[in-house]
Amino acid sequence: MNKKKFIIVTIVLFLVFGLMVFTFANSNNKQDNEPKTNHKTNLDSDDKKTTDENDDDKQNNTEQNNVEQLDELRNTQTTLFQNKVDNSKQSNNNSNEMTIVINDDSYASALKLVIQAEKSYNKDDYNKAKEAVDKLTQNNDSKSLSDRLSAIADSFELENLVDSLVSMVNNRTSKDDMTKARDNEKENNIKKRVEDFSNNDSVKERLQNKLNSVDSLLNDMTAPTVELNNEQLTDQEDLFIKSGTLTATDDNDTYIIVNEEKELKLESNGFNLPSSDGKYTITVRDSAYNEITFTITIDNTNPEITNIADGTYYKTSV
Repeated sequence: MNKKKFIIVTIVLFLVFGLMVFTFANSNNKQDNEPKTNHKTNLDSDDKKTTDENDDDKQNNTEQNNVEQLDELRNTQTTLFQNKVDNSKQSNNNSNEMTIVINDDSYASALKLVIQAEKSYNKDDYNKAKEAVDKLTQNNDSKSLSDRLSAIADSFELENLVDSLVSMVNNRTSKDDMTKARDNEKENNIKKRVEDFSNNDSVKERLQNKLNSVDSLLNDMTAPTVELNNEQLTDQEDLFIKSGTLTATDDNDTYIIVNEEKELKLESNGFNLPSSDGKYTITVRDSAYNEITFTITIDNTNPEITNIADGTYYKTSV
């Protein structure tokens, strides 16, 4: 019996010992596993942190490059496709991410049309550019384009004034018409504005050429210098001669009108007076309608004497 108890006790002790060993072994395994897990977690955290920092640096560098490229495009007005930075700001207090808003190519298209209008100074090109600029959002850039178009519009206005002045001169029919043309030039300061025009050399040359075509007429306010047989005549002079040749000197073409009849151009070799006796009212004018008028009596007939005899002496009047 005692032997049987001993065996039972031995078995129980063995089981208890085995349980203790098993429990101790599990405790060691748990401790060994926990550091490994923490170490892996730390590694993952460090890797994630490093990756995030690299991503932030990469993103910041990319954004910086974008900003620099956009600024360069904005400063190069001849670039046909230009991206523009409208807004650069911090997205929130906990992030360094920068948000860049880039417009579509409407600004670039408008800029291209403005450049073309500045190059051609053509009204069709101007109208296309103005339509494109008017559609842009109002900001400093669109205002700059509008100002450039305003300069072109001013040149159109100036050219209209020049064309109007040239038309007034070319369609003149009297001295009053020339006076109106001169008043128009003075009122709008046309000559000075063309002289000061500096937006486009070819446009300035075109305007100046138009003015030059009528400049001598606008500046001519003096009647022609007229001579009869090399003797200078004055306005309203009354002369008696047998014959003669009229000549005139002026900055512009001169014309002669005899007895208010047909007007003839006075050539450089002069105008021979009529050979027929009579009284002639002659007007010499230049192309600007400055004129001089005088009267010439042509008399080539000897006087006729009546009631006397040739060779007879009379003491009383007859």
